Amino acid sequence: SDSNETSHWLRFESDPQVTDEDGTVKNCRIAIAYQMVEEKNSKKPYKWKIIPLDHGQVSIYFPAEKETSKLRFHIHAPFASTVARDSVRDCEANRQLRDHISTLVVESMFRIRDAGMLTVSFLAVLPNEEDALDTFYKPIRAKLVKAFREDALTPTKSKVHAPAMNLLQGPSKISNVINDNDLSELLGYEKPVWVAKPSQQNQREDKFLESLGIDEWGWYELANILSPWKCQMRER
Repeated sequence: SDSNETSHWLRFESDPQVTDEDGTVKNCRIAIAYQMVEEKNSKKPYKWKIIPLDHGQVSIYFPAEKETSKLRFHIHAPFASTVARDSVRDCEANRQLRDHISTLVVESMFRIRDAGMLTVSFLAVLPNEEDALDTFYKPIRAKLVKAFREDALTPTKSKVHAPAMNLLQGPSKISNVINDNDLSELLGYEKPVWVAKPSQQNQREDKFLESLGIDEWGWYELANILSPWKCQMRER
């Protein structure tokens, strides 16, 4: 029956210290959980893929029923709740917990990358601007964007990961012909150069990449590179 279906989760935990409202320092267990599915048609014996949830849950040892994070993964922390125990209060201790959750989310990216699961499709799990996160949860997205821009996390066309701030994006008709080696030679960039492109535009993956501020390199830039060569050929 449907009630006997098994779900699979990738969970990360840590035990940060938080200063309570009365000045007490306490150890707190926090956690995040990503849903995984098995891709049985993979060339490997089995392959796990992380997928976005429709509605990420916020738990305070129990689900906070009226708390909406708009994240696509679950988070847990001993947040101070409202009297009704169904939502999270905006207070200093909770903001500390939220910031520790942000750090844990970023740390999980490196482990997901090293496990071979930080693919372009995985980017659909991450919050983008159109998710309109509540102010309380926006620092999680901000810390993720900073990490993808500055650290080797962003998927590239050459199947490795690099800081988004060092990458370029452009039309497939160009990137399929001018590879990383060619573009690196033309521009004096270190490889890799091209960011990986989602199979479809305007999906969650594409919207997260848009938030990384990756520079465009397209037909105009190509024409500027080629124009000196044309002049030299005419002079000959």
